Amino acid sequence: ARGAEAVFPIVTIADPDAAATGGPLLPEPTAAPAAGQADAAAATFTLTVAAPLEELLATLARRFALTLDLDRAGLARVGVAPGEIVRLELRDASRERVLDAILEPRGLSWRIEGDWLRVSAAVR
Repeated sequence: ARGAEAVFPIVTIADPDAAATGGPLLPEPTAAPAAGQADAAAATFTLTVAAPLEELLATLARRFALTLDLDRAGLARVGVAPGEIVRLELRDASRERVLDAILEPRGLSWRIEGDWLRVSAAVR
């Protein structure tokens, strides 16, 4: 499936035709998986993002069929605000690459445990 351009202020995808129809907040994966975590893990994503960190992570967690567990105390310890704007452009990136690109530059780490996407300060 092709990516879609969202009409939301936080995410834009390079497909103006989809914008007119009110495309999804995040693009459909370039692979065509069914719903579920295993499918999200195997899919690739193309997206351009300018979004508050917490909102972006919550949206991604839903897209990956997960629930976000954001360690706010851990974020505060490394000086990252949940409302910090993330600006990022990725093409054909795996779920892991998307999360790494968002979190690693901010000194944060992630892990998936069951149905949870857990985000915290990286262990040093």
